[in-house]
Parts: sequence; structure tokens; C-alpha cells
Amino acid sequence: MAYVNGAVSWDSFVTVTTVNYLTKYCTIFRDLFSVLRNPSSFRALQDVMIEYVSQLTSRPEAVVALEARGFLFGTLIALHFDIPFIPIRKNGKLPGEVIHTSYTLEYGTVSFSRDILFPPHSR
Repeated sequence: MAYVNGAVSWDSFVTVTTVNYLTKYCTIFRDLFSVLRNPSSFRALQDVMIEYVSQLTSRPEAVVALEARGFLFGTLIALHFDIPFIPIRKNGKLPGEVIHTSYTLEYGTVSFSRDILFPPHSR
């Protein structure tokens, strides 16, 4: 693993594939499944994320992440710091009472929900 200034170098992630997606909107898709297939790359990515979060000015109370890649990587951070993981999903995918919001992107409107099982400062 390559380190630069005490941090993991992005050279560790040469396995990330770039796919032009929705070129009409200049959207680039990063295929991270190639990282998941390579244990050393996956570990390096985990190390980079944990190092980044460790350098925040205050300790996070929870990790909130969007499906589906967010679930893969957000849980790693939550487990490392022993804090709750709060999933954000498309409307209609979470059971029970939820809080939801919508916003507009260059290619349409998106709506997301989160459950209310973890109210702020519940820990």
C-alpha cells in the first residue's frame, strides 16, 4: 500500500473503473465493485475513509448513508467508531414511519427517506 504524507495514496485504487453514464448530463459512474473484489484495495479504501473521519473536528454521532454503495461503506465507518448507522433509501423502501425529502437533479427529481428510529442525540 502506498502512503503519501501519512495517508493512503489514491494509487491504491487503480482498480476503480470509470463508466460514462448518462452522458447527456455529463455524469460519470465510478464502478467500485472492482474494489470490493480486491481485498487489499477494499482495505485501503476503508483506511482512507476512517482516516478522513478521524480528522474531523468533532466525533460523529452517527453515519448517515444513501443506498446502495453508502450501505457498503457507511457501515464500515459506523462499526469502526461504534456509532449508529442510519440508512437513507428511496421513498417506499423503509418500513414504518419515516421522514422524507425530495430534490431536483439535472436529470429529474429524487426522493429519499430515513426511518425515525434514531432521533437526533438518541445515543
